[in-house]
Amino acid sequence: MSLAAPLRLLSVVFALALAAAPGPAVPDDGVPVERARAFVAELGGEVVAALQSGRPLAEREVALRDVFLRGFDIDTIGRFVLGRYWRLATPEQQAAYLDAYRGYVVHTYADRLAGETVSGFAVTAAHEIDGRQVIVETMIERPGAPPLNYGWRVRDGGRGPKIVDVVVEGVSLLITQRSDFSAAIQNQGIDGLIDSLRQKVAET
Repeated sequence: MSLAAPLRLLSVVFALALAAAPGPAVPDDGVPVERARAFVAELGGEVVAALQSGRPLAEREVALRDVFLRGFDIDTIGRFVLGRYWRLATPEQQAAYLDAYRGYVVHTYADRLAGETVSGFAVTAAHEIDGRQVIVETMIERPGAPPLNYGWRVRDGGRGPKIVDVVVEGVSLLITQRSDFSAAIQNQGIDGLIDSLRQKVAET
């Protein structure tokens, strides 16, 4: 499954995440369901404002990058998708990889969203999982295309709620990316993956 198409709409989906959720529920020692919803809704309002501002493309890109950096726990996601290779990497490689991964996520995806639109959005459910995390399930309607079902996995790692995974049509993008990165490392090593991420940023 290609990551590019599902991730193109990541920030845009936030734009309309304003629907009411079920009654309050608080998972034990985790992020409250309503807080997770409110967090996504707040980011969504910011994205709506950016996309509808009429500002130049470059300024909309900057606004979307800020949403990504604040809304996603990019470092946690980056460590996860590296899998067992995170422990095998040297401290220098770990630092270089996280820096390259942040740039890859923010520039490759956020910068491509500035001109995107959706025709409709609905929150279909919000519920806690494993006592610590919340899944906010949504349906996204696109002009001339079938709707997409997205699930946003939110947790609080001590710095407030953050998005740590996106589930598209039942498939975790983190698991998919982890598989892709593992294959890349097997072919070209950790340094090769880092170089590849940097090159993709340079090409955007």
